[in-house]
Amino acid sequence: VFPPIRIGNLYYGDGSLRNTAPLSASIQLGAEKLFVVAVRKEQEEVKEYNYQSSVKPTLGRVLSVILNGVLLDAFETDFERVNRMNKTINYIESEKLKEVDLVHIDLFSLKPSEDIGDFAKTQFEKLPDSIKYLMRGLGSPNEASELVSYLLFEPEYCGYLVNMGYKDTLAKKDEILDFLLR
Repeated sequence: VFPPIRIGNLYYGDGSLRNTAPLSASIQLGAEKLFVVAVRKEQEEVKEYNYQSSVKPTLGRVLSVILNGVLLDAFETDFERVNRMNKTINYIESEKLKEVDLVHIDLFSLKPSEDIGDFAKTQFEKLPDSIKYLMRGLGSPNEASELVSYLLFEPEYCGYLVNMGYKDTLAKKDEILDFLLR
């Protein structure tokens, strides 16, 4: 969807489609503490698997699920993998730990309090006309709300996300400070 950008003599594109271990680069560079701002609400994963309808899913719904799987599931899987590794490390004696070259990684994930797709579907009419035309061919805005959320860069939508992030950060202020200061 987004064109490659030239930096120097090389072109770069969004690599998240191939990034199956998004936390790995930071860890490989020596990070021992990771603060991650997520884009999927905690319960959304459960909602997605419990999605039941007697109506056949539209192409928009299918594409939304695929995009979420490709872009969001990798983060959640990697986050879980690091948490499991941390638990495993707790069982290894400190002298042996140096031999296996493992380090505990402190993790914190700030997740949105609301489903981003729910608000995105209310903003469907603010998409550029060409995108609206294509999206209507994929199904209803309700069925393609997650897909819309990837394409919507309108000021009202972005402002809504910034405000939600601000409120969510304030709501977790004590936890965030505890994580950052320990």
